[in-house]
Amino acid sequence: MHDSNLPHSFSAVLLLDVADALIHYRATDDQTSKRNLVRVLFTAIEGFIWIFREHISDAAQTLETIDPSEQAVLNEVSYHVDAKGRIYEQTRFIPMLTMFRFIARLSEKISPETKVDFSSAGWEQLRSAQTIRNRITHPKSTSDLRLDDEDVAIAIDAFYWAIEALEDAMDAVNVKVRSELIEFNDIITKLRSGDPTTLNAYRAMKVYVESESKHR
Repeated sequence: MHDSNLPHSFSAVLLLDVADALIHYRATDDQTSKRNLVRVLFTAIEGFIWIFREHISDAAQTLETIDPSEQAVLNEVSYHVDAKGRIYEQTRFIPMLTMFRFIARLSEKISPETKVDFSSAGWEQLRSAQTIRNRITHPKSTSDLRLDDEDVAIAIDAFYWAIEALEDAMDAVNVKVRSELIEFNDIITKLRSGDPTTLNAYRAMKVYVESESKHR
């Protein structure tokens, strides 16, 4: 049971569900607890990918490193024109692993130090675990519902690899965002103090922006 005194943020609920499922699996080790654990692990992975996705979207917009097509993919929408020339928006579902790779690429665009190793055993385990999850989620026979200990071990290892990879990527992006904010605050401080070099740079930039606006 969940402790009512613990925080109930989105991430906390996901992790508490995983903890409950792991406890139940280790106590019973039956087919029901195995299937439940695999499902819960993937619910948590999908939830954390969503958190990563929102985090990267905010950071990319703050740093202006995202283009409209990338934002549309993050929003899972596409645009079409009908026979009357009207634009309409259509929801476009992006598979979980595809979205994982896409937002990992965006995080590298923000911070080149970010590296999710998609050649690692962890990524292969995640792909294998998804196949296992899909099999028990869309069963076509009794055998599809049976899981052995190796199936469960793959799902558990995939969960820990995904969470660690997501955490490392978000940490790297946070470092980049903090660096940009520190630089921005430094410029503001210099402007307020009347630093001549910064003031001259600001004036030159203002003239350039106004000139560009007139030619559009």
